[in-house]
Amino acid sequence: NKDRKSWMKEAFHFLDNVWLCHRGEPPPDTGLPTAGMPRSAFVWNETVFRSFTHGNLKSVDFEFFKSLKSAVSKRLYRFLDKHFYKRNTFEMGLRELCCEHIGLSRNYDTANLKRKLMTGVTELEARGFLRPLSPEQRFTKVRPGEWDVRFERNPAAVTVLPPEVDVKLTP
Repeated sequence: NKDRKSWMKEAFHFLDNVWLCHRGEPPPDTGLPTAGMPRSAFVWNETVFRSFTHGNLKSVDFEFFKSLKSAVSKRLYRFLDKHFYKRNTFEMGLRELCCEHIGLSRNYDTANLKRKLMTGVTELEARGFLRPLSPEQRFTKVRPGEWDVRFERNPAAVTVLPPEVDVKLTP
């Protein structure tokens, strides 16, 4: 809670109302102004909207994201972009990252997790988002069957929204 400068737990849904318009059906009664063709619409939950208006938004280089080829590189980019917010390095357990955050199968052994993850890592290194690391620097054995993976942001990679992009929020 930014107003109280404290952390709070609160349960909510992101959207309060959703109206979907289909061709050939009468427009829904949304209470919103209608001009021309019926449009689908949604209303943010008040808690989420308040969070947005307090500036709790994370910008993303969407053009860079769309240009990535593999699903692993896209998921890894989004995950690391959040974790590089105030630091240039990030390290966590290989299995947790791959299976819980990137979406790789829990049935893969360590070698296959590394191989699948490296397809995304290699693309992000080639595109300049990640600093290239050797396999010894990238993967650290914690104990038999347990590995950590390390990422370093490329200091030259700065993703900023272009100045003409303006996000407007309305209640």
